[in-house]
Parts: sequence; C-alpha cells; structure tokens
Amino acid sequence: MANESLENYAYKIGNGIKVLRIRRGISAENICDVGGEDELCSTQTLSSIENGHLKKINMNILIAILKKLGTSLEEFTKEFLEEEYTLFDMKFKEIWNLIYDKLYIEAEEKLFELQKEKFYNKNYTSFNQSLLLCEGALLSRHRNKKDEALSLLVKSLQLTQPKIFDKKIKKVDLKKLAASFINKRESDILIEIAYLNTKKEALEIEELLYKLASSGNSMSVDDKNKVLSSLCFNMSNKMLDLGRKDKLILELCDEGINLEKQQRSTASISYFYYNKGRFYSLIGELENAQKFFQKSYDFFINIEKFDLAESVFLWSKEKYNIILTKGE
Repeated sequence: MANESLENYAYKIGNGIKVLRIRRGISAENICDVGGEDELCSTQTLSSIENGHLKKINMNILIAILKKLGTSLEEFTKEFLEEEYTLFDMKFKEIWNLIYDKLYIEAEEKLFELQKEKFYNKNYTSFNQSLLLCEGALLSRHRNKKDEALSLLVKSLQLTQPKIFDKKIKKVDLKKLAASFINKRESDILIEIAYLNTKKEALEIEELLYKLASSGNSMSVDDKNKVLSSLCFNMSNKMLDLGRKDKLILELCDEGINLEKQQRSTASISYFYYNKGRFYSLIGELENAQKFFQKSYDFFINIEKFDLAESVFLWSKEKYNIILTKGE
C-alpha cells in the first residue's frame, strides 16, 4: 500500500488503530513509548492519526504501531479497509439477524454457504470470531448442545479477549470483564455465554455488560444502541423469570423501546410490551397487564408477524388467564 492511497484512507486507518487499541486495553502512552527505547512518535501524533487528521502516515510508524497492537498490516487492511471485509460483515449481519429472529434453519443454511465462500480466510481473526459466534449460538439455541456451544463461544471470545473467561471454573471472570474495553461483537459473544449460565449468573454478566456498553467508549453509537437494546430485553426477561418486582424492569423496557425506535426497528418493541405485561401481572395490576399484552399482540399484527401475535395471544391466555381482543 503506497502513501498516496493512505491519504484516502486516513480516517479509516485512524479509526481502526483506535478501535484495536481500545479493544486490547493499551494506552496511547504504551504505544508511543515516549522517551523509551522503542519510541515511535508523540501521543499528539498518535491522536492525530487516530482522529484522521494526519493525511500522510509514515509506513514504518504504521507497521510499528500495528505490531504493538498485535496485528499485521495485511490483517489490519482486511478488517478495516478492503471491500472483502465489508462483504463478509454484511453476510454475517444477515445470519446474525436470522438467529435473533429465531429463523434457525435459514441461518444454518446461510452460515454453511458463508463458510464455503472463497473470500473467507481463517487467518483473519474477525472472520473466524464471527463464524464461531454464529455456530456457537446455533448449537445453543437451536440444537441444544450446550457444552459444544460454550466451547465454540469461548474460543471465539479468546481470539480478542483471552483473559475474561476462566477455563478452570468455566465462568466469566467478572473482575476482568469490568476492567475491559468490549466491542459489539465481543458483547454478543458474552451475551451468548451468559445464556448458558443460570439466570442469576447470566444477569450478573449482563448487568456488567450494560454498564460497559453505556459508557460506549469502544463502540459506535449504532453498535452501542444495539447492544443496550439486547441487554435491556435479556435483563428484564431474567428479572421476571426470577420473580423480581423491581420497577427497574419497566425502566429497562421503556429504554429498550426508545432504542428500537431510534434504530427504526419494530419487531423487538412487541417483546418489550410483552415484558411490561408480565411485570404488571406479577404485581397484580391485571388491567395494565392486559393493556400491554394487547399492545404486544397488536404490534405484531401490524407488522404482519402473525405467528408471533398468535403466540402472545396463547401465552397471555394460558399463563396469565388474560383474553386478548383479536382484530377482524
């Protein structure tokens, strides 16, 4: 890559360096090593690079920075600059959305196709991490193979965060997690790992992830909102499963609804309405419970998710003895 082309990618290069540095928990001072034997540049220069203000970057300095970040120029280029990575990421997101919507058979088919793609290269950490995440999630959610799923998810996590999971006790180390910078994909992996724990243990992991995501220091605004929305639902769900009557449940549901609206998403809003109905049922406010169960049902009907609407109707009737009004 010549310096002329670096000018065109100044912002992407800088952002990529910043993402990797935060992901690995390395300070700017440690990268620059000002006054040390391996001094690269001043912290001001590094800041200019990370913010895309330095249009011409010395190739030797760039390679040295990447070496300190534990990556190569080739891998960095594939992850942050080339169309190859963008195409892979689009296909990964398609599969992940299918898993999120519980369309597991279709997700498995798409994942199998992606694994056969010529551009997929197992040497690239981000590619491998994404595929392991999808495979682990499908084994857990669809095939109910919990041990195999955990093994793949831990392998995926350790590609970029090798210290967070304690293999001896097979648990997430909460202290190490609290001191880490977590990106969206790592959050997704940890949420899947939490799913394989007891509800109480999972809630502890998710509450900590919620705090980390709220700080948003290693995620874009869009990624932060997606992670928070997922955590709002998972946390409210587990609190209800544990019989908790905290008003925090309602706050989480309302936050989730607002986040989904900001992202112009729709289907997930119905789940938050349903959890609000569950909360009011739990505290004996059946009129409010019916109101939110009905909103959940109507919302699914409006977006033509008729199977999910029918599930809400049946759940409300069988679990809470609440009969909803069906449309004409």
